[in-house]
Amino acid sequence: GSAWAPATDDSGGGGVSGGGSSGQVAYWNGASSITGNSNLFWDEKDNRLGIGVTPKTNFHFGGSHAVAFTIAKAGAYTVDPKDYVIFGDTETTDILLPDAAEIPGRILIIRATDPKGVRISAANGKDTIDGVSSLQLQDSDAAFYSAILISAGTDRWMTLSKSRK
Repeated sequence: GSAWAPATDDSGGGGVSGGGSSGQVAYWNGASSITGNSNLFWDEKDNRLGIGVTPKTNFHFGGSHAVAFTIAKAGAYTVDPKDYVIFGDTETTDILLPDAAEIPGRILIIRATDPKGVRISAANGKDTIDGVSSLQLQDSDAAFYSAILISAGTDRWMTLSKSRK
């Protein structure tokens, strides 16, 4: 017993089984089994992920998709990390944006649903939106009622688009 010799593993482990093809993203389909799917593709050379298509950008997907939306309630609403589309409720007064430096490139779509509107500003009190401290949205013919914003990093948000009725 002091020298190593090849033998059958007697530890009782079963290992992982399953299969897939090169480039497919593997996922668990049982307690000890993985599989791949031709609709989930990882391009190792260029570090790209594709869903439904061979990726041509860092994250590339084909077909339809859906995003969750948030209805901001009464008073001031602080944007949550999971938010993407936010509707200001009739009693929402303010929508407070996260620090622009936290996630450069983050996109938010915000929509007012009441003529009295909703004010958008930074929760930290220092970030600006297009160089000013806040943006007012109102659900009326004369005002902007929705905006698409992007975090430009450091201390500013920028509007990509504003819409009127």
